[in-house]
Parts: sequence; C-alpha cells; structure tokens
Amino acid sequence: MSSLGHAPRYHSYLLRCWSEGPGVWRFSVEDPHTGVRRGFTEMAALITFLEANLCEDGDDVTTSQDTSRTNSSP
Repeated sequence: MSSLGHAPRYHSYLLRCWSEGPGVWRFSVEDPHTGVRRGFTEMAALITFLEANLCEDGDDVTTSQDTSRTNSSP
C-alpha cells in the first residue's frame, strides 16, 4: 500500500498460453508475489478476469493502439 492509503496501480502476472489441439487454447495467470494461479479455458474468461482486477478501483481499462506504424503506399 502506498503512503496515500491507495493500493498501488501496478499489477504483474505471469501469463501462460498453450495449445491442446487445433483451435483449442488454454491460459493461466500467476501472481508472482503470491504464487496464486488461475486457469482459463477461454480467452474471453481471461480477459474478463484481467478487466475485473485492473478495474477494481473503479478505473476503466482502455487499450491503446500502436499508431507509430502507418501503412503507406509507395
């Protein structure tokens, strides 16, 4: 906890992804500080978990796109 009484705005996870056959992926995230690991059979569930944990303090999760690369025609 920070000196202001707020939880730190930093999350760290070890993400593992593996295939169990054509089109079948599995995922797990592990908190390296606690060792707690959660498994997911669908990417949507993984994303829901991350959104819930990153938004638990009321902030919205926004994604940014890399706009430094542009397609230009010669």
